Amino acid sequence: MYLIFISELIQRIPAEKREKATLILDEFGDPDKTREELKRLMKKRAIRHGFQRISMRRSKSEPLIQIADLVAGSILRRDAHHESEAYDMISSRMRNVIESH
Repeated sequence: MYLIFISELIQRIPAEKREKATLILDEFGDPDKTREELKRLMKKRAIRHGFQRISMRRSKSEPLIQIADLVAGSILRRDAHHESEAYDMISSRMRNVIESH
């Protein structure tokens, strides 16, 4: 499910923004296997990734991945568990970066 979500997000990034960029994903499981599975899934869905490089890193060593984990966790708690305290603390600092088509 994670890779389906990632491929959907990649598809929404304008091609010119992907060109010559590096995509860093949160590492889980075997990084090589995950990368190959993502490439297979994107090929199946006819999505050209366009990144110069795709790498996997542990969130503890990547501050931006840590932030993404915190935001995703606060949204999960808000939506799945009706606990909005963490989300309420950060929601005023977030902005919608993907416009609906």
